[in-house]
Amino acid sequence: MIFVVPVVLLVVLAIFPTIRCALFHPFLMAWNSGKDVWFYFRHKEYNRCASGELVAFCGLFGKGKTLSAVHKVVSAYRVYDGKLVWCPRRKKMVTQRIKAISNVSLSIPYEEFVSLEQVVLDAERKAEYDDANDTLTVTLVLGDEFSVQMNSRNFKTNIDPLFLNTILTCRHYYISLYYTAQRFGHVDALLRQVTSCVIECDKLWRFQRLSTFDAWEMENATNPRLLTPLNKKCWFVRDRDYNAYDTLACVGNLKHAMKAGDMMSEEEILKLQQNTQEPNMEGILKPSKRWRRMKRKENKK
Repeated sequence: MIFVVPVVLLVVLAIFPTIRCALFHPFLMAWNSGKDVWFYFRHKEYNRCASGELVAFCGLFGKGKTLSAVHKVVSAYRVYDGKLVWCPRRKKMVTQRIKAISNVSLSIPYEEFVSLEQVVLDAERKAEYDDANDTLTVTLVLGDEFSVQMNSRNFKTNIDPLFLNTILTCRHYYISLYYTAQRFGHVDALLRQVTSCVIECDKLWRFQRLSTFDAWEMENATNPRLLTPLNKKCWFVRDRDYNAYDTLACVGNLKHAMKAGDMMSEEEILKLQQNTQEPNMEGILKPSKRWRRMKRKENKK
């Protein structure tokens, strides 16, 4: 029994590098834990709105993808706008400003989303605005039915290295992008490649259920039923959530683009989606039980 404990400890240290690192640096752990907790409250980090997210909300008609994306943006505005936060660049407390850019009509102040260039300009001009107004601006970009919206030439011509660089470094510019699509595969290939996670939406009455998947695994599997979700959540939909947006505004903009001849042809759209690859389940770390059952049946044959 005396030898069992050291053996177990050695096995744990060998398998779990995080635990090994913590045990080998006790003084650093104690010092930095206390310091980080102190600055968390001193700098009011609990008031800081999360940014640097590139999230796709997917689901068929009536599954609540637009509802969920709007809920994310509107809730962030209501909770975090006007709160005091620490600005690491200027080394002082400033007022946090939540700026929404959306192609959906929202119940909160927002800027109409008409071009991807707005994201680039926001990143370039944000520091100047914040310095003049003593604020720290967090920009939340919402693109409803983005798989269709991106078929507009006005949007498509803005996907250039400058935009992609802004998106890839969006955390440094305090920018998040949330977009919706019927299927993840309908989205432009360039945007899919920089998306961090995909949230599959499913709505039952007022219960909005969300399953989060890794975007790279979704790209390889093509079907969420073949994957094990990273996490599952559910939130209750209130009347104020239904009244927080008007999706018809987005539909009106798309109709206007169609009449103006601003939409690309079907051949151009399919080419940009690049949905030519076959499902590659070899790259999936945690396939779903459904896929494992299918695999076992195939092996038996």
